[in-house]
Amino acid sequence: MGLEVNDHANKLFDNRYEIVSESGCWIWTAATNGHKNHNYGVFAVRDDKMPAHRYSAKRFLKEKLLQKDVVIHRCDVPECVNPEHLRVATQKDNMQDMHQKKRANPPKGERHHKSNLSEEKVLQIFDAEGSYRRIAKLFGTSATTVSNIKNRKTWFHVTSDLA
Repeated sequence: MGLEVNDHANKLFDNRYEIVSESGCWIWTAATNGHKNHNYGVFAVRDDKMPAHRYSAKRFLKEKLLQKDVVIHRCDVPECVNPEHLRVATQKDNMQDMHQKKRANPPKGERHHKSNLSEEKVLQIFDAEGSYRRIAKLFGTSATTVSNIKNRKTWFHVTSDLA
């Protein structure tokens, strides 16, 4: 699955991270997945690519990664590719690790990966007068989103203190 470990790929890989002496992390300096909450490195050779931390595990830990396997960061640094900070596990292990480290709180508001509103716009929507359709059109969102904001079904962490 994914890139094969070979001398050419290894040479490219070794030029795409920097070692941080304080933490021991090897921080990926090339392309990332661009996710605003967990920005994992992406290692590509020609048209083949895979997450950089998975390649590192495959290469250095000599693991035969199955598609269902996940690679967990012991250091909790998504950009880290240091094999000493990685371990191959199951998704169940990954979820247990997340809960043990108290990282199970899903991001909300602007930090949520599907969010296209800012807290400032939410406040403006909450205060806006008129039909939900008209407000939705003004802010480039849906009438359902406007309804959910005004009725404090969503974004209540922003509007809860307002009258």
